Amino acid sequence: MSSKKGFTLVEIILFLIVFSLGVVGIMTIFYNTLGKTTDPLIRDRGIQIAQGIMEEIISRKWDELTPNGGCKDFENGVCANPLLSSLGPDNGEDSISKFNDVDDFVDTGNNFEKHKIWQSEDFGLTSGFKVKITVSYANVDSSGNIRKNSNSKTPYKLIQVEVSPEGLNETYTLTAIKADF
Repeated sequence: MSSKKGFTLVEIILFLIVFSLGVVGIMTIFYNTLGKTTDPLIRDRGIQIAQGIMEEIISRKWDELTPNGGCKDFENGVCANPLLSSLGPDNGEDSISKFNDVDDFVDTGNNFEKHKIWQSEDFGLTSGFKVKITVSYANVDSSGNIRKNSNSKTPYKLIQVEVSPEGLNETYTLTAIKADF
């Protein structure tokens, strides 16, 4: 009786199949994980871009004829009536460097809400991000609740900055209100 030890051809083939499936599974997980390692960096940069653009907009005046900080005395002719203002850039304001009020950043829409889609590089920021800016009139009740007002002008402008990175199906939205007082 012979006591030969070793593996049969069938055992070796089965081992290679199981081993190959395990390697393919591990490589798939590794590849999927490696492909998403930059996502948190892209998200962080998108939020930074949204914050930077929002700060840029909020630093501007409420309206073309209103001093920065607002004005309550429009009834006595000292300031322009905020209810006579209009959304969108004024004459000669054809670039970001010439914008002087919050609604100069938008140009498409109606009398009570306008928006514009920009690219992040338009603001001198990292490229690869779509930026949508929306400015609308808003109401603020005594409890501080804010809602869009789509049928009349108010002394409140609701500003929304939405940033979407290329390659990710995500949008980061910041909302602020600027009041004329």
